[in-house]
Amino acid sequence: MTGNTSKWRAPLAGLASIAMLATMGMVAGTANAATNVTASDWSEAASDGSNATKYTVLVYRADQPYDRSTAVEVKGTYGQVEDLTSLADPYDGDSSKILSYFSTDLAGEHKVPSDYVLTGDVKLFAQYKDAVTVTFDVDNTNSVTAADKTVKIAKGSALTADDYAAALDTNANGSPKEPGASAWPSDTFVGWTTTYSASKSSDALYEGAAINADTTLYPRVAAAQNVATITFRNLGESVKFTRATLNGHAFPAYRLPMNQNAKGSWDYDFKTPISAGKNIGTGNDYYNADDVDANAVFTPADASAQDVTVVFNYQDGGARGVATEKVETTSDQQVTAPTTPAQAGAVFTGWYTVRDASGQSNKYDFDKSVDANFKDATGVVNLYAGWDYTNVSRIKLNLKYKTALGARIIEYVRPGSTVTLPAGLEEYYQTEAQQDADKGEYTASKLTGWEYGSAKDVVTTVKAPAAKSTTELTAHWSTDHAYLLDANGGKFADGSTSQWATVAEGAAISFPVPTRAGYTFGAWQVVSDGDSAAEGLVLNSANGQFYAYNDKFENFFDINSKPVVSTQLKDLTGPVKFKALWWSGAVQVTKATYDFNGVLKYENVEKDYAAVEAAGYTKASAKSFVDAQYALRDEYAAYTGLKTGSQAQIDAAVKLNAKYDAAKALLVKSNGAEVPAGRVAVYRAFNPNETRGGSHLYTTSEAEYNAVVRAGWKGEGVQFQTTSSKSASPVYRLYNPNDGSHFYTLSEVEYKHTVKAGWKYEGIGWYVAKDASNDVLRIYNPNSGEHVFTLSKAEVNNAVKAGWNDEGVGFKAYPAK
Repeated sequence: MTGNTSKWRAPLAGLASIAMLATMGMVAGTANAATNVTASDWSEAASDGSNATKYTVLVYRADQPYDRSTAVEVKGTYGQVEDLTSLADPYDGDSSKILSYFSTDLAGEHKVPSDYVLTGDVKLFAQYKDAVTVTFDVDNTNSVTAADKTVKIAKGSALTADDYAAALDTNANGSPKEPGASAWPSDTFVGWTTTYSASKSSDALYEGAAINADTTLYPRVAAAQNVATITFRNLGESVKFTRATLNGHAFPAYRLPMNQNAKGSWDYDFKTPISAGKNIGTGNDYYNADDVDANAVFTPADASAQDVTVVFNYQDGGARGVATEKVETTSDQQVTAPTTPAQAGAVFTGWYTVRDASGQSNKYDFDKSVDANFKDATGVVNLYAGWDYTNVSRIKLNLKYKTALGARIIEYVRPGSTVTLPAGLEEYYQTEAQQDADKGEYTASKLTGWEYGSAKDVVTTVKAPAAKSTTELTAHWSTDHAYLLDANGGKFADGSTSQWATVAEGAAISFPVPTRAGYTFGAWQVVSDGDSAAEGLVLNSANGQFYAYNDKFENFFDINSKPVVSTQLKDLTGPVKFKALWWSGAVQVTKATYDFNGVLKYENVEKDYAAVEAAGYTKASAKSFVDAQYALRDEYAAYTGLKTGSQAQIDAAVKLNAKYDAAKALLVKSNGAEVPAGRVAVYRAFNPNETRGGSHLYTTSEAEYNAVVRAGWKGEGVQFQTTSSKSASPVYRLYNPNDGSHFYTLSEVEYKHTVKAGWKYEGIGWYVAKDASNDVLRIYNPNSGEHVFTLSKAEVNNAVKAGWNDEGVGFKAYPAK
C-alpha cells in the first residue's frame, strides 16, 4: 500500500462553475417572464453560427485585462471540461510573474476552478503572484549553459519538492534527477549551495529558506567522513531511496525523493542535522551502503487503510469530453468531488453509489471517507452522475460584452426554483483614444445585474420558468466613463502630462490633481465632448456639476451662480477631454498682493506684524513675511511707475511676483505647523459630499490642499510632520477611480497588489522616519473601506464608538506644531 492520493484532474476544491454560481443561492424571487421554447430547441447554437456547439472563453492576463492579443482562448462544446492550467501559460514568458489562479473579476475575489466547465462565453482573468527564478547550475560553471535547470516560483516562498522535481525532471521511479556518480565519480552529491565554489566545497547549503530574488544554486559534493546518508521508505515496504547531505546538516524537505501526498507523517522532521558516523567507503559507494546514518519512514494516518480507485462515471452522453475520471486514494480518505458537470437539457442532481435508470440512488457523502460510503472499500469503487431530463427549465443570459456582443451563458435549473444569477463578471477595454495614447490605460465595466422583461428591471435573482421553457435576460453593465485629462503645462504625480481617469457608475468624481511650477490648479474645463454640449464649461468636482467659465474666480467659476443643470458629466457622449486651468499673478502685481489684501498698512512695522498674526498665521512666520514685504516696497513703487501694459511692466511683474510668492511661502497658518528644516508637513482635507470611501485626502502639497479646499472640501490643516529624507521609508499613495478614495501604505507588496486590483499609483506621498517621536494611529471604516490617520487618541476613541476599527500604530511622525 502506498497511501498516495492522486487524481487525473484536480479542480480547486470548493469552487463552482459559472452555471453553478447561479443555482447555489436561493433567495426571494421575482415575476417570471419566460419565453416558450421547447427542449428540442436547446441545441445551444453559437451566436456566430460558425459552429452550432462551440463556446469561447477568453483568459486575460490580470496585468493586461484589456489586451486580446495576450489572452488565451478556450473553445469547446456545452458541458466540456477544460483544465485551464494545461493551456498556454499567459505568464510563461514573464520571469517576474507566476500563475496563481483564475477568476471572473480583476481583483480575484470570484474564483473559478482550474477544471472549468464550459456553459457560456465568458471572460476570465489569470491571477498571478510576483515571481523569482531559481537556477540550478548543474555543471558548476558559474555561467549560463545548456545544462542549467530553472524553475519559477512565487516570490517569498520556499522551494518545494514539486518545484525541485519540475526543474530537474524525474527518473522512472518518480525521484528528481540529482547529479550522480557520472558527474563526479570520486565524490557524492550532498546538496545545493547559494554561493559558488569552483571546487564545489561551499558550506552555504540551501535548506529551504524563503527566496525573495532570482537565485542560482550550485552543486555541493563531498567525500568520506563528510557525507551523511539517509533512506526514505513507506511503512511496511522494502523499497527505499537513499540520499546524502553534508555532515552536520539536515536533509531538506524539497529534496524528498518520494512523491508523498497522502495524509500521514514522516518520523524525520527535515530539520535535525545528520552526522556522518557510519560511512567508511569512498565516492558514491554511500548510496549502496547498508550502514546508512539515518532512516525516515512514512506512516499513513490509518495504516490499516486499503488502496482504492474511485471512478466517477459522468453518464452525460459525452458532454464533458471524458466518460470517466479516476481518483487513486486510500479507504480512510475523503475525496473531492469533480467540478460540477453540465449537459444541455438536464439538471445535475449529484453523485450516487448505485447505478439505476435515473442514476439517483444512495447519494455519496463527500464529507465522509470512502470507507464510510462503501463499507470495507477495496480495489475499484464507482460513482455515478445523476441527471434529471424531465423537470428542467432553461435560463439564457445575454452578456453583451462591448468586445464580444454575442456572448451568453446557458443554465439548466429546476422549474419554479429561485435562481441566483451570475455576479462578479467584469470587462476591460480600451477606447480609441486610449489605444492611440498607447500608455496601457483602459476602461472598466462591471456587471451590476440582469435586465428583466420589457421594462428592463435590473435583478440579481429570477424565478425559473415552467418545465421545458426558457427565461431570457440581458446583462446590465456599469456605465463607467473614462476621461482624458490634459495637465495643460503641468504634470501628474507619475510625471506624465496627460492621464486617463475613470469614474464608475454612481461614484464621486475625483480626478488626480496635477502640479505646475509657479501656478496653482484652479479647475477642469471641458475641451471637447461627443456632442459639444459641455465645451468650455468648468467642472465643480465637489458636486459634479458644470458652471459657466468665469476667470474672475480662482476656481474659474462662481460657486454662487446657477450650474448648467442641463449638462451632467455622466450624460456626455463620445470621448471627453478636459484641460487644467491654472491661475497665476505673472502678468501684473496687484495692490492686494502688495498690501496682503489690505492687512499691511506700511505705517508701523510692529502693528503690521500683529495684523498678519491676527489673520491666522504664526508669530514667527508673520514677522518673516512682513519683513520680506517691506523689503519690496521700493521695487513695487518702481513697477507702478512703468507704463501700464508695456513689456517693461510685464517683465517687472514676472520678477516681482516671484519675490512676493517667496515672501508668501514664509507664512505658516496658526492651525498648521512651523516646519523645521528637514521636515515636511502633511495636510488633511475632508470631502463632506463623499460618504462611500473617498472622504479624506492626505498630501504634502499645499497647492493641492488649497485646490481641493477651493473646490468645496473642508481644510483640516496640518495633521503631522514627516521627514524630507528620501532614504527613509516611503509611503505609497494610490487612487481608486471607482469611488474617489485614496489609500496610503508602507508596504510595497500591498501597493502592487492594490494596483493589480485596479487602483492608480500616484507616487510616494511622503517618507517616514523610524525614529520620529509620535505614533500616527490608523482607524478603518468597515462600511466605506476608508482609512484615517491621526495623532489624536481622542479622535480614535470617538471613531471606534461610531463603529470604526482601531488598527493601532500605522507609522511614526512628528507633531503638527
